[in-house]
Amino acid sequence: MQIPPSSAPAAPPPPPPPPPPPPPPPPPYSSLFPAGDSTFVVNTAGRAPPAYNCGLPPPYDEAVNSSYHEPTAEGQRPTVSIVSGNKTFHELMALQDQVEHLRRELVTRVAPYKSSSDTSPSLKPQSQSREEGEMKRLLLSQQSKIDAISKSLQRILAHPTTSGTTTSSSSKGEKTEEKEQNLTLNQEKSASSKGRKNEKTNYPRDSSVENSKDGVVDLVQLLTTFYNLQPAKCWHCREQLPNSFGEELLAEAMGTTSRDLLEQYTNLLVKRLNEEYAASGGKRHQTITPTLGFKKDNEVYKKLGRVPLPVYQQVLERTQFPSEIPAYRIAFAACEVYHHNHLMGILPSSRLTSFVPHSAAAVSATSSCQCDDKVADMLLRGVRFLWLPTRFMEDELRRCEGMGLSAEASSCAVYRSLFLRLRRAIELKKCLRDAPLSQGRHHHLPGACNTEAFLGEIRRIRPSYRFLNASEKKQFLNGEGMGLPTIHKLQDRCETSLDS
Repeated sequence: MQIPPSSAPAAPPPPPPPPPPPPPPPPPYSSLFPAGDSTFVVNTAGRAPPAYNCGLPPPYDEAVNSSYHEPTAEGQRPTVSIVSGNKTFHELMALQDQVEHLRRELVTRVAPYKSSSDTSPSLKPQSQSREEGEMKRLLLSQQSKIDAISKSLQRILAHPTTSGTTTSSSSKGEKTEEKEQNLTLNQEKSASSKGRKNEKTNYPRDSSVENSKDGVVDLVQLLTTFYNLQPAKCWHCREQLPNSFGEELLAEAMGTTSRDLLEQYTNLLVKRLNEEYAASGGKRHQTITPTLGFKKDNEVYKKLGRVPLPVYQQVLERTQFPSEIPAYRIAFAACEVYHHNHLMGILPSSRLTSFVPHSAAAVSATSSCQCDDKVADMLLRGVRFLWLPTRFMEDELRRCEGMGLSAEASSCAVYRSLFLRLRRAIELKKCLRDAPLSQGRHHHLPGACNTEAFLGEIRRIRPSYRFLNASEKKQFLNGEGMGLPTIHKLQDRCETSLDS
């Protein structure tokens, strides 16, 4: 018997769908990383990212081999604290880079397990778990180093003036190092100030000009070199400028007048010469030459022969030469300069302040060699020819003739006067030497030696001559005159002084 379909029992309802599985638990090391979109990588594709075989990061020591230094000003050395702070800052940045690298590596390895729901963390390979544990241990050690270096950096920045190191030190040690550093700086300052003081004492106080920057300028050497430079020319008309132009510029810079500057230079030059001749002691007169910053003897005489005429005359008159030979050398150099300027068509100025060219006035060949007798007298007046050794003057005559100056003397009054004075002095000295002495008086004295000119010239003796004793020098300094017998005796010493 069949049952109709309408009477058949209803089918049971389908069972409800099972609830979704709970999300997998987070990894045990997720608490080490802060949550943020910029740090974690989201895998939206649902597939595993490519595997990176980057291995372990380089060790800490190799990552901080390079050094970093803040740029400092030129000529300024960085302090110990700055160098230590820079090193600590660089180490901190390097460690942070390593931590960031480990963080990205761990995020990349964790991403597949977060996106896959059917994979359990317990199914990870054992080798991968071991590698992640090693990375976790290294990450923790690097984090501890970062904390230590951060504390050191904060301590250094809190005390920028102390000479701290990257290692921690107590406050007592820092104070001791600061005291030692201050003591070293004070010693360096005192040494440098003492060195500057010694440098200043090398220059005579009264022969120097000091400016506001503690610079010392030797006025004697400056002006002596200035008078020996080539004459300056006007940039517009190409005419030679007088030396008075340079003197006025220098005087204006020093806050004085040209006349006072020339007088000051004269006094300082004479004083410098006297000090150097006095310091030379009893040396031979050939080696007694002032230095004035020049190396050779002839160079010194030539430099002094080019100074202005008033200075030149004061040098010959007031300088305490140990013999008359240095004075003659300076006068001979001045005669050479004057004659050379005339041959070049250069005449001195009307006031005759210098033998350095003052103007470029063109003159003819015939008039360029015509020298004035007054100029020759001004050039040679300061030399005591009667107190030059006879043998020296004879050698000078032969030397000048060998140089061809005898031919120049026919047209040059300066050389003509020089030859005349040398020959006349030799003749008078021989007459005085051959004159007999009887009871302290001369008999049959030549007529040339009885003139007022001869007696006045023979008494022009310098108290600084080496062949004078102390009592004779004192007598001359007091202005006491000497008789002819005493002068005759001194003439004998003068003749022998050339060989002493």
